[in-house]
Amino acid sequence: PPIRVLTKGGDTPPRAPLYRPPLHYPVMAYDEILRNAAARWPDKEAIVWRGGTLTFRELDSLANALANGLRGLGIRKGDRVALYMRNRPEWVLALFASARIGAVATPLNPAFKEREVEHQVNDAQAVALVGEEELAPIVAGLRERLPALKHSVVVGKDRAGLGTPLASLLGRHKATLPPPFPFNWAEDLVILPYSSGTTGLPKGVMLTHKNLVCNHVQILATLRFTEADVSLIFLPMSHIYGTMLAGTAVLAGATQIIMERFDLEASLRRFLHSLASVGYLDIHVTAPALLADRFEVIEELGRGG
Repeated sequence: PPIRVLTKGGDTPPRAPLYRPPLHYPVMAYDEILRNAAARWPDKEAIVWRGGTLTFRELDSLANALANGLRGLGIRKGDRVALYMRNRPEWVLALFASARIGAVATPLNPAFKEREVEHQVNDAQAVALVGEEELAPIVAGLRERLPALKHSVVVGKDRAGLGTPLASLLGRHKATLPPPFPFNWAEDLVILPYSSGTTGLPKGVMLTHKNLVCNHVQILATLRFTEADVSLIFLPMSHIYGTMLAGTAVLAGATQIIMERFDLEASLRRFLHSLASVGYLDIHVTAPALLADRFEVIEELGRGG
């Protein structure tokens, strides 16, 4: 419907109505966002992290291999897969791989300790957990108190025998599309993030394929994201804001530069590098403190420091 801008008083006529065209929401499984991006921009950089890159084709192939690996572990549609990592490419990979077989990702805050991990893994009834090497000992110490958890996949070197190394799981399975599964766009869950627990223990928020696809389409339209964009993501992907940014970048065909955590100086250096190469960089912040901290760094970098 038109948005009418009203004016004060009767002397000045109102401006012409502002029309916003309706958005088109594609009915598709969430993982098709990545499949479509790989088909349209196969050799374009999808992810930049620690100096390395992944193209959309590579990310899609890895998602296939991990999806088949998870299936090989017995994970099926509706099963919960916990993600216990800081921001890194494997987080994005595990989200799309889980969606590709109809499983439901449940992100854990990487700052969680034993009590918080135990609550969410048990409450979500996660049957598998994909976590980074540094956090694997926390999960291992809880295994007897996590009755539903059957599989632990370790991102990095599993020196202590705490789970199946991700690299090994990927290497044993083909990068072909897994078998299709019965799919209800509006009803099937794709992700189960948890609330902050301000009024009690954190609670799962059930988001469907429709919820997340529509959210990304709306954000893309609002921000006018395109494949020409470069997005710096330091907001935690374990939070729905970070999930939204990572998924929207894939939908748009944009390149996402992933940071494990916010670092003002590193962010500004990325910003200036992007200005020199592509002309701009999209930075999404939420807390004013991120902008108020250490403005002397801006002056130093502006002088070429």
